[in-house]
Amino acid sequence: MELDPETARKTPSYNIFPIFVDLIVDNIPNNFRERYGFNPVDEPLLRELFESESKRSIVEFLGKLVWLPSPNVLLATKIKSYPSRDKDHKRIKDMCDITSLLLFSRGWVKTSVSNLVGEDVFGKFRNTINEGDLVESSRILDLDINLVKNAIKRLIE
Repeated sequence: MELDPETARKTPSYNIFPIFVDLIVDNIPNNFRERYGFNPVDEPLLRELFESESKRSIVEFLGKLVWLPSPNVLLATKIKSYPSRDKDHKRIKDMCDITSLLLFSRGWVKTSVSNLVGEDVFGKFRNTINEGDLVESSRILDLDINLVKNAIKRLIE
């Protein structure tokens, strides 16, 4: 729920927290920027979300129905983006997301994930993983480093 300025002023700051939603689409229509004033992030893997009910969940969020990608699709998008991140904090965030999905979501399947991204992308991911990212992810997630390493090892082997 968005707070009007008056309610926000009267509400203690510890009860207010922002939620940022990234608009990500499977492709950007030609006239999107002219129509909406910005370009969303496009991720072709999200096409799976629209074409297959098994690749999504539908939840209610702030009174709206929202389609969320399955753990396999989300994991595939993170695996795809991780090797090309040029900012350390984004790469670390991807590794935190990957680790969290591996450890705490039900239903991810290694073969499904590798089929979604393809062997080239999966190989790039495998070759880009480094000790520093694993250590930093374990620190941020407050998890033992061996737990993080074992989760990633199960995925890439």
